[in-house]
Amino acid sequence: MKLHGTFLENCIKLSLLSLIVLLSACSSAPKKVEQALPEWVTFPPQNEQFIYGVGSAEIVPDINSSFDLATKRANLDIANQLKVTIQSVNFENSQVYRFDTQQEQVMQSLSQFIRVETNPITLESTETDQRFVHTHYVYVLQRLDRQNLIQQLKSKIASVDKNILNINNTIQYDRLLTEQWSLLLPALSLLSERRKLNESLSLYSKGEVIQRPQYVLKVQAKTAQLIRDFRIAIDKDGFADELSQEVGSVLSKKGLTPSLVSYASSNLALSLKPSYEYKTQKQRHYVFINVNASLMNNDQITLATWSSSARGISSSQEQATIMANQEVAENLVEKIFLWLTGQE
Repeated sequence: MKLHGTFLENCIKLSLLSLIVLLSACSSAPKKVEQALPEWVTFPPQNEQFIYGVGSAEIVPDINSSFDLATKRANLDIANQLKVTIQSVNFENSQVYRFDTQQEQVMQSLSQFIRVETNPITLESTETDQRFVHTHYVYVLQRLDRQNLIQQLKSKIASVDKNILNINNTIQYDRLLTEQWSLLLPALSLLSERRKLNESLSLYSKGEVIQRPQYVLKVQAKTAQLIRDFRIAIDKDGFADELSQEVGSVLSKKGLTPSLVSYASSNLALSLKPSYEYKTQKQRHYVFINVNASLMNNDQITLATWSSSARGISSSQEQATIMANQEVAENLVEKIFLWLTGQE
């Protein structure tokens, strides 16, 4: 009987222990499972209508500030996508954009100064698609209506075309084009801007472009003819030297034609007045150059003036002088080029 009692007691104890464990488990707070990030955080949607951007920000006491920062970063993501550099266009569009060889040199030089700004479009036209709060960060999905962007690009092209039309209506076809360089050279900036806008339009509209009206083709042809005939005489006190030759070389690289000390066949004259300073220190030669330049017409009327400075360092004075001439020529020609093409 005692054995039976002991067995019964053990069974009761075991049952009580199981009940305690069960009650303890039921009374414990459930573990919090961290919510997974939505798929759009890592893989933004891809479709024909919208361009998407994702931004994130750390959570701060004022969570609205976190969402504002995340929204700005999402807009920046879209802006970066809009800045995609077009490496090439298809063959059909290449035919649309074909220019005269020398004219193309000028256009390429201008392209680095002409930017199609997309940031304002981004900030004005984006809208919030999704927002999400995670453990330590908030996430925002912004979107830009592609059709809205396309319409704004078309509007900008129309504005450029209007300016080109004004130039076309102002050209006097009974006068030499070289006498109208101040009207026609700035047209190259408009043609370059138009090409960039059209390339952006082609990118976001899947190949659609705005064909050039007849008056745009006429202005393009006239600027090409002008560039072929246009000459800039370069001298230093009436004599060609290394600096004059360097300036002429840089002008040629930009598509303009220099004429060293040849006023008879030139349309403008660039007068250079350089001053040099030479120093030697620890077997190194330092050459400092300052150039004052004046651009004059055939009536010897000064149209514009510039100054530029540079320094050359080398183990030989000759090489240091060459380096100084090259640098000052680059700096000076850039100023002249921008002025001639209406960018300054």
